[in-house]
Amino acid sequence: MSEDVKKTENKEVKKIKIEITPMIAGLLAVVLIVGLLVGTGIGFMIKPNQEVQIPQDQNKGLSEEALKEKVVKYLNDNLLEAQGVTGSVNKMEKFSDNLYSITLDLKKDGNVLQQASLYVTLDGEEVIIGNILKTSEPLPKANETADQADAKPQELPKTDKPNVKLFVMSYCPYGQEAETGLKPLLATLKDSVDFETHFVIYDNYCGYGILCKATDEQKTQGYTEDASQKAKYCLDADQNIPQYCSMHGVNEVNEDARQMVILKYFKDKWWDYVTYVNANTTTADIEVKWKEAAASVGLDANKIQEYYNNEALDLLNTEIALSEKYGAQGSPTLIINDTDYALQNLSTATFQAAVCSAFNTQPATCSQEVTAGTTGTATTTGGCGAS
Repeated sequence: MSEDVKKTENKEVKKIKIEITPMIAGLLAVVLIVGLLVGTGIGFMIKPNQEVQIPQDQNKGLSEEALKEKVVKYLNDNLLEAQGVTGSVNKMEKFSDNLYSITLDLKKDGNVLQQASLYVTLDGEEVIIGNILKTSEPLPKANETADQADAKPQELPKTDKPNVKLFVMSYCPYGQEAETGLKPLLATLKDSVDFETHFVIYDNYCGYGILCKATDEQKTQGYTEDASQKAKYCLDADQNIPQYCSMHGVNEVNEDARQMVILKYFKDKWWDYVTYVNANTTTADIEVKWKEAAASVGLDANKIQEYYNNEALDLLNTEIALSEKYGAQGSPTLIINDTDYALQNLSTATFQAAVCSAFNTQPATCSQEVTAGTTGTATTTGGCGAS
């Protein structure tokens, strides 16, 4: 951020806890335990709280680079590419005498969606992904997934004019698809709903499961500390604890802030601007292309930059507070009438059913089919960060 950004003095910002989150759908249902493929209902990939012992005679040993290459190729070829993502090693370190722990970046279209923790034997022959199962505890029942699928639709408080808040990260692919799914619905409902876009901003984030500064208590909860990553993820990286961070890097924070400016001062242009940005830019080039995006929809880039310089940090502080208030830790998060709505997918039809269920008296448009967005579909699900 440029030096002329006006910082808010003595502004107290509460800390937001970054949760370990569910993995993408294809990886959620699979746990590899000592070379065996076992389907389970466990939906989190977490660091086990006890060491896993592998027989010593399996420890042939590979170089770290050869081990990384072997594991990544195996997972990409057999699991990840079928889900439309690829994996790459972010970090690998010795976990025990017989195991390495690996942090895997899961990417789609060049963007990191999530990170996964996994473990591999030194010879690369066996991979452990997901929870360590305790033999003293039962496995999830086989019919739990079916029961959940048959559950009744979520009930929402009803009002005459529903308030709809969508929390996103500007470069989360799922957040962008949620915007695509919602756009035609909002164009149909018009002023019959009160719609707000907000942004998920973290105040102490230096990578998945990594804090820029971690307390002793946070370290006991499994977080690690790596202040060297501050400049990669956060504005004000020179501060003791950065306050403005995002999962996809500092360029995403900058773009979030620019979109906040546009929403505040040029709201009628925001949908056109964000549609252009989503279709034509990435986190790698947005700092060059955002002015092109602004010009393409008739916005004055100089005015946007002026407002950004003067107000960006205040706007970001507001978003941090709102994210904490509504528990919005992941992108997308949908809040309807102050209630967190659990999205089953990102299709326009799903958004229509959710929003229309929150009216005291539904408008006629709720009974009409809305032309779907171009990417949000009934099979698209997932999110970035915590959800």
